[in-house]
Amino acid sequence: MNILYLCGSYGLDLDKMLGPKIHVQAILRGLTNAGHKVTLLAVQKTDILNDYSEFEHYVIKHKYIRLFLHKIISYTGFLDSIRVFWKIFLLNRNTKIDIIHERYTGLSWGGIISSKLLGIPLVVQMVGPGIEEKKIQGNPVDGIRKWILIQHQKVLLKSQSALILVSKKIVDFVYTNRGWKIPKYYVIPNGANEKTNADISRANDIKSRFNTWGYKVFIYTGSLYKWYEVINIVKAFRIVLKKIPNIKLIMIGNGDAINEIKTYISKYNLENNIIIISAIPHNEISNYILMSDICLVYFPEILNYTGNTTKIFEYMAIGKPIISTPNMNDIIQHGINGLFSQSYSPKDYANLMESAIINYEKVKEIGLNAKQDFLNKYTWNIYISTLVRIYKNILENK
Repeated sequence: MNILYLCGSYGLDLDKMLGPKIHVQAILRGLTNAGHKVTLLAVQKTDILNDYSEFEHYVIKHKYIRLFLHKIISYTGFLDSIRVFWKIFLLNRNTKIDIIHERYTGLSWGGIISSKLLGIPLVVQMVGPGIEEKKIQGNPVDGIRKWILIQHQKVLLKSQSALILVSKKIVDFVYTNRGWKIPKYYVIPNGANEKTNADISRANDIKSRFNTWGYKVFIYTGSLYKWYEVINIVKAFRIVLKKIPNIKLIMIGNGDAINEIKTYISKYNLENNIIIISAIPHNEISNYILMSDICLVYFPEILNYTGNTTKIFEYMAIGKPIISTPNMNDIIQHGINGLFSQSYSPKDYANLMESAIINYEKVKEIGLNAKQDFLNKYTWNIYISTLVRIYKNILENK
């Protein structure tokens, strides 16, 4: 099959945003390894992508509508979408495209137009609701722009040949809240590589560098955004530290919450127990997970559409016990393959962290259960096989 993978909005920075980068590259690499031709077409702020040289890809540099019209007509709804369509038209003329797979990121008409005019089936993938996320992120869309976004979303979701959701919770967040009829859809959670780069000698080197021998180590990897409320992890850790002094917390990532976290650490003299590490090469993360004892996932209650995240599968792949907020109950079965707190409060989260340390031998078994669950359900190979089945089903019933 010849698949065009489309990211039609410049707001999804495929170089800087680690989560989307891991996800998109896993799909591109997996489809290529499965013997399919796959091409990435992305609208970005710049005209290059630095980390995609192994893939055939094309970048359309974002352009605003002039005369402040972009303040009324949402950014990708016009110029970018026309240019996306034209690029797809040229690519399809050279080699017939079988499937357009669009990662939904907001207002982009390029995929819909191309599907309708060129007769190419459109697969829409939603990893979040889009419109509401902008408000959560502190960049709300109101007035006519919001109305246009909702109308676009409605047309897009009616125009798809297949709808893929990262979590069933998105159905309630989008369709139920809007009163729309729920279509047929597929749920494919994120994944991780079956074979990790984890190396025990490298993990031990990291333990020595950060002086974690003799400590129980909690680890959080991922974006450190204020709207994720990751400061609550630090608050919970401080509660536990008052009772159990031989613990450390490692947080790996970047984001606008770093200064807030560092200020909190300084205020309460936590420098000896909390280590903040800026983004590291992704192939190194597994070594940090391996040298840790308990892995953390935290999302606030407002992100109740978040059913899973790539980090949870990377934790599971190493076989480490996981503590999560209740959002992850799509994946986590409490006491079987992980643990989740009863609420989103730092106090409840801290209670679970403390309990996990006290009952660590039992918790370790839960981590091993998680690894087996991962191998059975959540590897990227399983993800790609499911994706290919969906594509073939579309083409067979075209």
